[in-house]
Amino acid sequence: MQTAVNNKQAAVVQTGKHAAAGEYVAFSLARYEFAVAVQFVSEIMGMQQITEVRQAAPEIQGVIDYRDGVIPVIDLRTKLGLLAVDYKPRACIIVLRSGRQSTGALGIVVENILDVFTSGDCELEPNAHTKRPDLTGYFMGGLRSRGKLRLLLDAGSLLREQEAAGLPAFLI
Repeated sequence: MQTAVNNKQAAVVQTGKHAAAGEYVAFSLARYEFAVAVQFVSEIMGMQQITEVRQAAPEIQGVIDYRDGVIPVIDLRTKLGLLAVDYKPRACIIVLRSGRQSTGALGIVVENILDVFTSGDCELEPNAHTKRPDLTGYFMGGLRSRGKLRLLLDAGSLLREQEAAGLPAFLI
């Protein structure tokens, strides 16, 4: 058994065994299922007015008021190279805690929250990720349970340094 620690999400991964105990939020985009560790989820909120930011990367939809500040919101479909769609009523924003913005948070638009689950009955597939090399840094592997594979997002890698440069200075 080989153990590795990923500092980005402080998650312990055991190759060929069950995933580290923890809770995850599962959500969908297109026909894919994804998961993110609950410890990085600050809030799940319904869609709201997103203010556009000029000259930002295409996947940055804009900013929203969040608590006592403003946070950037990215369209995860665009970020992952999926076809753009008009979001349905079940779409929402997952607010993630991220150390890259001064506010410490980042919103991601997703189509649907599927459930919150524990990893106890999941097997980690560390090599389960997209075939596109430019996207592999966004994933920590996959969690397989009951025949379903959910790609595990690396919450800290969703907004790269060069994309942050397109945001107003108060968000960098």
